[in-house]
Amino acid sequence: MTTTSGTMSPETQLYKSAGKLIAPAANRYGNGACAGGSVAEMDMVTLPAADTYTVIVGDCSGTNTGTYALSSQRVNSPLGAVKLSKNKSAPQQCEAFFFISRCGLRTNHRAA
Repeated sequence: MTTTSGTMSPETQLYKSAGKLIAPAANRYGNGACAGGSVAEMDMVTLPAADTYTVIVGDCSGTNTGTYALSSQRVNSPLGAVKLSKNKSAPQQCEAFFFISRCGLRTNHRAA
């Protein structure tokens, strides 16, 4: 996920359909506080099972707004990333994207 305008610092979270967090991505300090930045990337995430997955995106501090681009790409035999552009217009607003996957699929998610 990449911020394209505004002040948001992107955060993405990948969940299985049962609600289990698979992978988070945000720029954070060692104490967990939001460190800012305009790009958050989940690199080489292996999806553990055939399932429907949810990607939640927002600002890592929950206070900033902006426009962002989100892309997801299969990295084992990739066919090309699809870019989704959205506008986060209110603080603490999150958006969700859903996708269905096979077991063992490796993906790269970039919020930009």
